[in-house]
Amino acid sequence: MRSKDGCGNGQAIMNWRTFIEDICDIIYPPANTCIFCEQENELVMPYNICRRCWDMLPFVRPPLCDICGKPIDSAKQHICRDCAEYSRSFIKAGAVLEYMPSVHETIYRYKYKGHSELAKPLGILMAHVVSRLAWPDIDALVPVPLYSERLRQRGYNQSALLARYMGYELNLPVLDKALYRCRDTKAQAALDRAERRANIAGAFTVKNLKYTEGKTIMLIDDILTTGATADACTQALLAGGARAVYVFTLATGVLK
Repeated sequence: MRSKDGCGNGQAIMNWRTFIEDICDIIYPPANTCIFCEQENELVMPYNICRRCWDMLPFVRPPLCDICGKPIDSAKQHICRDCAEYSRSFIKAGAVLEYMPSVHETIYRYKYKGHSELAKPLGILMAHVVSRLAWPDIDALVPVPLYSERLRQRGYNQSALLARYMGYELNLPVLDKALYRCRDTKAQAALDRAERRANIAGAFTVKNLKYTEGKTIMLIDDILTTGATADACTQALLAGGARAVYVFTLATGVLK
């Protein structure tokens, strides 16, 4: 995947923010603590992950489903049973890690315990992994939005922060206003596949076509499980004139 050049004022702003953050890191050096085990060890930088955790992380490896990017049993399958059963709206999805217990714990701290500082190393890791994929040129990153009340309660959108740091690394604009979550939904975690699709259907919309029309977009989220949220977001983006949508997440669920 290659990033697009000439991103204009938006990219200049992001570069300026990166400069400010680098200065802050010099003045106030980040703790020498692994973001997974939370122990002070020699770290693999710039990911803030100790060597022991790095060697044990469940990185996504082939064979993978050609569509959702989840690990599958055999390369002869090409497509997992979920993608064979449900038609996907996005072209392709990928992820860095399998959603195993150690990954769950770190994402939980990041998402629900106020550890927004984890966005930077995790977003950089995502950027470095996705840059190695043989995907077409991407015009912009679009994070999955939170409903306004949930955003107020949490204080930040975990997907938007990941997208921000990915944008810095990939030299891509982040369109965090492109998608709008027009209604609240039940938490997806307790729902089965059919319930998730019904729960999230029609929950997203594009308010201004200038953000999406004619663009190849990479949708960014923290986790891909059944893909229901990614599909709903993709459908809204395509209805808003996007040319194509790819999906990239920090973690992906493992097929059972």
